[in-house]
Amino acid sequence: MNRDYIFHEFTNSLCPECLQIVPAKVILKDEKVYLLKYCPTHGEQIELLEEVATYHLKKKLYDKPGTPIKVYSKVKKGCP
Repeated sequence: MNRDYIFHEFTNSLCPECLQIVPAKVILKDEKVYLLKYCPTHGEQIELLEEVATYHLKKKLYDKPGTPIKVYSKVKKGCP
């Protein structure tokens, strides 16, 4: 099967309808980067992630690993 995009990596995202965590492919198409998501309830969706694919691919070279934070306030719905 021929596809009109290049697969880059897998990730997780949110369905914009129900806000459930759903699997997503990061794809390159027409020199842009998209998330191709699949929600069991709402079906396949595509979302623009970055308008310039070369920028998206190169910016990972400069990513700093995350650091743990100390939460000083009460957590409500996942947010301090």
